[in-house]
Amino acid sequence: QTCALPISEHNLFAGWLSLNRKNYNFYFEGYSSSTDSYIFSVYPRTAHPYLFQGRVWIDGKEFAVRRVEGSPAHKPSIWVQETHFVHEFAKFGDYWFPVRHQSEAQLRIFGKATLQITYSNYQWTSKAAGLQSSLREGEHTKGESR
Repeated sequence: QTCALPISEHNLFAGWLSLNRKNYNFYFEGYSSSTDSYIFSVYPRTAHPYLFQGRVWIDGKEFAVRRVEGSPAHKPSIWVQETHFVHEFAKFGDYWFPVRHQSEAQLRIFGKATLQITYSNYQWTSKAAGLQSSLREGEHTKGESR
């Protein structure tokens, strides 16, 4: 019943970063037939500096996190006026992986700063079958340019 971002269980902050009812209030906004996703507004329950407020898209068939978009619940620094991020996930085989991250920050002195990360070429080895699977960049999207 908990949707969690892909964070190591050994991470000290994993409990604080989990996308669950302990950390967030969820409000159902609706269903998107174009992405086959349930959309929720999320607001942090506590004042932890690593929590965010924004929206979450949950896959309509697998109930996995498809997209997370928002802003930190608290400003990270007096030098940062505003921050916005988007994390996107896609299914490869039986597993969901991050495929894109974009963060934009409006800085007081230097203006706008943007960070973009595209994840691709996921590879794994099946020990039981001794087979290696490889995913090539672009398999998770249809017609999107990079």
